[in-house]
Amino acid sequence: MSPVWLTVVFLAGRSDLFAGPYGQSRLADLEPTLTAIQETIEAGDLEAALRSIATALDQHPNQAGLLNLRGVVYAKEQNLTAARADFERAVQLDPRLAPAWQNLGRACQILASADNSAIACAISSWNRVLRQRPDDSEAHISLATLDLWSGKFTDSLQQLSALRPTESAPASVLALRCADLAGLHRWEQAKEAALRLAHVPDFTDDDAATVFPVLKSAQSANLVVTLVETLDGRNAASVSSLSHLAVAYEHEGNLAKAKDAYEKALKIDTSSPAPTR
Repeated sequence: MSPVWLTVVFLAGRSDLFAGPYGQSRLADLEPTLTAIQETIEAGDLEAALRSIATALDQHPNQAGLLNLRGVVYAKEQNLTAARADFERAVQLDPRLAPAWQNLGRACQILASADNSAIACAISSWNRVLRQRPDDSEAHISLATLDLWSGKFTDSLQQLSALRPTESAPASVLALRCADLAGLHRWEQAKEAALRLAHVPDFTDDDAATVFPVLKSAQSANLVVTLVETLDGRNAASVSSLSHLAVAYEHEGNLAKAKDAYEKALKIDTSSPAPTR
């Protein structure tokens, strides 16, 4: 299953930067530096942040908070391999630094789209987060996503069941639930989940893409129709979604609608600007 990963925010977690084995007393002098670096990162001046981190690492080469911050910068620069290495080093130095475990989970989850070995890293990292923060909703949702990618639909649903009711309402979570139910062939419940998802205002094409990999049979055609017709009505359906819609119409025997969906997808595709070299 091709992972779909939405906007990811890599954070330093200021309140946790001094949770390590050295304690606050020995590194209290570094706290203003760590805070200033994070503020520089938040301001978007990544080059200045890297310079400050390099200077601080000369004096504190094994400080987990600094390595976590450098990993954040690398992640923002889309250098996820380097970011992962820094996050891994940070949690080795300070296994109690929860933000570094979170960032490692995020980095590995993104890298999993091209490297299946990163899935194990992401699962391990998010489980470490849950040891410290059992109610962490991002960890539960991330593990549910990873279980979905691995075809472990029951395990994914169990992760979603740990969420509070308010945390179960976003479209991204409803999409996971719909995909899990479809993967288990629990069609009536999957249909109910699809209807709920389609009526959520923040439902997007990316949410639909979460569900598509398990909606390949004729039995699931009505789910695809429910989701993509909603997106198409909002002029928010991508070429990929319209192509899935056309196949679903074919499964339902509605060849006229299938033809229309294919033609609309082709029109959108040919009207898109050519990629720059």
